[in-house]
Amino acid sequence: MGGKSKIILSSVISIIFVSYTIFSISLVLLTFSTPFTTSQDTTGLFYCSDAICEEELRARPCPEKRTCNTTGFRTFLDPSICNCCDYCFDYLKENDTCSLNSQQKPIEMCGPYLTCEEAAKPEDPATCQLITVGPRDKPTVDPDFCMTKRKQYMDADKAGTLGMVQFLPECDAGGKYAPVQCIPGSLCYCSNSEGERIFGQALPHEKQDCACARDVARLQSYGFSGRMPHCLPNGDYDELQCVVRTCYCRSYPSITHHPQNMTRLKCYNSSLHVYDPVTPLYYMRPCELARAEAEIEIAEAAINNTVMIISDMPNCDPDGNYAPIQTDWDKQFCADSQTGDVLEDFIVEKISGAADAMNCHCARARHLLRESATGKPQCCKNGNFRTLQHIGSMWFCVDEYGRQDVSDVSLNPIEVHEEQITSLPCYKEDEEISNMGCSF
Repeated sequence: MGGKSKIILSSVISIIFVSYTIFSISLVLLTFSTPFTTSQDTTGLFYCSDAICEEELRARPCPEKRTCNTTGFRTFLDPSICNCCDYCFDYLKENDTCSLNSQQKPIEMCGPYLTCEEAAKPEDPATCQLITVGPRDKPTVDPDFCMTKRKQYMDADKAGTLGMVQFLPECDAGGKYAPVQCIPGSLCYCSNSEGERIFGQALPHEKQDCACARDVARLQSYGFSGRMPHCLPNGDYDELQCVVRTCYCRSYPSITHHPQNMTRLKCYNSSLHVYDPVTPLYYMRPCELARAEAEIEIAEAAINNTVMIISDMPNCDPDGNYAPIQTDWDKQFCADSQTGDVLEDFIVEKISGAADAMNCHCARARHLLRESATGKPQCCKNGNFRTLQHIGSMWFCVDEYGRQDVSDVSLNPIEVHEEQITSLPCYKEDEEISNMGCSF
């Protein structure tokens, strides 16, 4: 690479790191709703740390903390200096009396999956009841609300009509979808609070919290289009983050290094983080590097007053690797996250119905489950899940995420042997999309 290319690349990298700064400011605004005191070190970075809490608490100790001795409780951050103090609430059980409009400082709250509801008679007190129908401020009941779906699963289990791989949604304490959802016999993926799939997936035995994926999805929902923090492929935060020309470990934000010295950080991992002092290319991952190289070629062409004709720019995921859907001239395909190459033969014409409907969920699942003992799912030509799937000789319908579809359980069988496959509610639908390569 010539000297001019190095200068251009350095400029490109600078732009990328500047956009990380914008992200950091945005994330702070989203995360903190109450003011708190921070400390400023010699680098100019503001942060809270154990040392700051120790110093502040020597001057202003935490108020005497209640001792929660019940079987369940939840601890919240107290609105104090750097949230150094905490405060606990006792959990109330189902049918326990609760308060909707208390003027006093609360000391208890309805436990997970419960909400405080008014009694049918005005003279009776409010009680904690199971959340089953979603927020009361909506005009209609949401059939896709997490606790509604969870109750359907429990009812089917009691009635003996549970599907062999029926999906059990994980809900948070407020009844909305938890960050991690798992498909029986398949994989786990990151979800927003409405149950929509977002970036991040992993095998069931791998731990994930999807915190990074959720923050990125939240920023995107607010219209933020700048550079995002680095996630890991499973949706968790990458411990090593770089902002502008500063790299640090999220657990030790006060210890910083220039990107060219990021290998000195405790959280540096050569299998995860790119470090090439010759180019120089630091921190970015395969897709980001490919974009930077393309930007260099375009910039060099502009300097020479020529037009650079290239295929489509790579689409990158929040982890810096290739996004599932990539385009190349007149083709659209499902891509390997590391190389950007076509996964198997999941490629269609760019201008087609198959391309418009493409999500590559099945193609990526097949790749992740390539060594799974339970087998790999069947996909359409565009990498989406076929609506008909089977485990052994048992066939069943699935939705776009590959979860067993039991929406028509009252009218149709939810799983059958192969000779009865035409009785499944999705059989006709599968035939209708056979032009997308979904024939069996």
